[in-house]
Amino acid sequence: MRLNFTLLLVLFSLLSFYAQDKPLELSHYVFPEFTPGQVLMKNGIKNIVSLNYNTLSEEMIFEDKGMKLAIADEQLKAIDTVFIANRKFVRSEKTFLELVASSPPLYIEYKCRIKYPGKVNGPGGRTSQTSSSETYTPTDFRRIIYEVVLPNGYDTNPYRYYWIEKDGALKKFKNLNQLAKVYPNKKNLFKAYVKKNDVAYNNQDSIVKLIAYLERVEKEQ
Repeated sequence: MRLNFTLLLVLFSLLSFYAQDKPLELSHYVFPEFTPGQVLMKNGIKNIVSLNYNTLSEEMIFEDKGMKLAIADEQLKAIDTVFIANRKFVRSEKTFLELVASSPPLYIEYKCRIKYPGKVNGPGGRTSQTSSSETYTPTDFRRIIYEVVLPNGYDTNPYRYYWIEKDGALKKFKNLNQLAKVYPNKKNLFKAYVKKNDVAYNNQDSIVKLIAYLERVEKEQ
């Protein structure tokens, strides 16, 4: 579902009130600011536009005359690759994935959860935070998530999935245990490397190095 032009104007006016005197926060975007990027179309045409990736709506957002808009569905089908700040994003079935390694191809799918602000309890004015499990989907907050600053009290929780191209298929892993299953014959080597090198799932560089190590071992055997 896309926001129409009139609705966008109303929402941006509303959000400007919430964002007054608040520092710029892009916790629900991949990049700290909108950056000139290149959109390569399948027909070879290259478009230069200011871009960022919204992890809440899971859409590539561009700036046009001060407005932030998602790339339309009909345009998405014609896109081959998006380049932002020397980083490469490719189209998947429903979103964009960042290519972070090429041998084998390794991608990151950026996502984000959002928590509703605490609620006021009674005359005392105390607030109680919602439980950590109470999260809201991008659809619930579509009216605000295109802005670079969320209203006060909203808490974001960015996270990621990895996709690795192995044996002719894309395989998703959400933790190190799932990655280990991609290399079932390297169980002991996997555990030893992770322990020795303090590999962390959210540390992209350590994941890339771990996979490179496992691939090298496979080729040597």
